[in-house]
Amino acid sequence: MNKKLKDVIMSKLMLKFISIFLLFSLLHTIMGYPFKLIYILTISIVLLYVKNGSYRFFVLFFTTLAALYLPIGLIYGPPTYNTVASFYYTDIQESREFIANIDIKYYLYSIFILILGALVSSIKVNAVNYHKKVVVILMAIIFFFTPAKYALGGKYERAANSGAPETRFFTELIYSIYSLIDEVKLYTSNDSFEITKVNNKYDIYVIVIGESVRKDFMHSYGFKVSNTPFMSSSNGTFFTNYISAASSTQSSLTHSLALYPKIGNNIMTLASKAGFDTYWLSNQGFVGEYDGSVAAIGRRANHSFFIKRGSSDDKRVSSDTALLPEFNSVLKSLGNKKLIVVHLMGSHTPFCTRTEEQYNTFYHNKKFSCYVQSIKNTDKLLSEIYTGLNESKSKWSMMYFSDHALSMTYDKNELAHSDGHKQNYEVPFFITSYDSIQQEFINARRSGLHFMSLFSQWTGIQENSIKNECDMLSSNECNDQSTVIDFNKNHRDFDSLPNDHS
Repeated sequence: MNKKLKDVIMSKLMLKFISIFLLFSLLHTIMGYPFKLIYILTISIVLLYVKNGSYRFFVLFFTTLAALYLPIGLIYGPPTYNTVASFYYTDIQESREFIANIDIKYYLYSIFILILGALVSSIKVNAVNYHKKVVVILMAIIFFFTPAKYALGGKYERAANSGAPETRFFTELIYSIYSLIDEVKLYTSNDSFEITKVNNKYDIYVIVIGESVRKDFMHSYGFKVSNTPFMSSSNGTFFTNYISAASSTQSSLTHSLALYPKIGNNIMTLASKAGFDTYWLSNQGFVGEYDGSVAAIGRRANHSFFIKRGSSDDKRVSSDTALLPEFNSVLKSLGNKKLIVVHLMGSHTPFCTRTEEQYNTFYHNKKFSCYVQSIKNTDKLLSEIYTGLNESKSKWSMMYFSDHALSMTYDKNELAHSDGHKQNYEVPFFITSYDSIQQEFINARRSGLHFMSLFSQWTGIQENSIKNECDMLSSNECNDQSTVIDFNKNHRDFDSLPNDHS
């Protein structure tokens, strides 16, 4: 009788072990972490030594956490600075759009995980007591050895980004929150520019900042669908090897439009000190006093205009063309030299929301078709800005680039934010002027991390702290143009990144 009972217990114990192993293999993947056998085995063994009540709580807690995080984890990976910043800077309308854009399959996955977790948590077996202290000590060493090693060596970021997913999820989240708090302090600082010379070739300088545009989806950069008739036929300078500073809006633009980490030293404060009237026209959010570092740069302009105020009653999805009346009004206003920045929603997800569910050319699937159309819509907007500038009868120059790009998902059916592929950083960069007479191409690499040098040269503003060792507007090779910043704010070599699944 005792032997039969022992066999039954052993069989239920094995069932419990296998169930935990399979469940946490899924949970780790859902939370954005790679499969690591040592961590799965560790958690599976440890939970055999836990009493049923504590075991049930632990399983249900992490199952619920994973189910809620599932869409973010599968699409964007584990918590990073970028994830936290996106939540902090996102207004209610953008949150609605994000939720609406989640494929229904992710909700079904979440329900499946909740059901599976409930079933696994209901397995009741008496806790194992055999060599309990020894096992617990060994497992603790496996869980905490790597993070402790980095922490003792003073590498706190590496410590936060290592270890078992059950602890790493929370340490990464906490570290990212503190990183964001530090950045908020940085972008509220004043500028310290010391301008040495101003020699402007033009009276009006316009910067149009696109959103989430891959250059290889543009006809002007070789894409087979004709979606950039304006850029493809315009005279000006095309940068064929420009890479964004980072692969997310906040990180990319704060490192491009300012002398990071001194975010107070940015293009708006520089141009203002050089005698420009500065304007920031944005279709991206303005939530509150500390809405975001990019919006904070925009508010340093002499005049700022945000379509989306980001309040709880702002339910509009505005087209970028809604900025045109304000832009044309600025052109007609009296004043000195002007710097006008136009910040677009461009090709921000969900793509079909940007195009009002319409597209001229079907490409691969509906989402890709809308993405291609969103680029065409931006090209049309550039054409209308160009027309307005010509009608102003002034000497002008216009620059267009995208904050970052996107990469293909593994199934090649979607484009998503990521930081692990070259395509996340390969963006268009184009300059045209009233006196451009031909198309010129700069094939030398230029990095968004050196945008301030390029901006200084373009506007003719010389300042002591802005490097000017290389001619950024020529085909000359310049040093240190291959660094990009990932979601965890680590500097990486662009050439070491793989191509995406396309």
